[in-house]
Amino acid sequence: MLLNQKIQALIVDDDPLTNAFNKALLSRNDSFDDIVTITSGEDALQFLKNQLATTGSIPDVILVDVYMPNMDGFEFIEKLDHFLFKHEKEKEIEVNILSSTSIEEDILKFVQSSLANKFILKPLNDIKLEELIKRIETRRWN
Repeated sequence: MLLNQKIQALIVDDDPLTNAFNKALLSRNDSFDDIVTITSGEDALQFLKNQLATTGSIPDVILVDVYMPNMDGFEFIEKLDHFLFKHEKEKEIEVNILSSTSIEEDILKFVQSSLANKFILKPLNDIKLEELIKRIETRRWN
């Protein structure tokens, strides 16, 4: 991945309004290029499988909510971890939980996750976004 390459992002949240807000925030930052929003974990996994099959690549960053129907954020991350490991892509992606939860049990689940990189409290803002960009740039250096 080139250092000056634009960041591709996937936002997974069952709330379309939250997705629209986060997409608008990322879109106004010059570091981001391709921003996809999806409202379910199942659809996000299918999108990633299709993208990998057709382009050979995956987004640079995933922002995923914790509380979603059918498949919550932790189950999504667990399935994503298996998928990425199978395709040897687990080191190529920054996975962040973006949630309004402050429940200790949820934060503990995050800490125990092998794939999730950061727990970001909603709402996403410019300061949190700049921190995210710095982590992605650091990953690109390594």
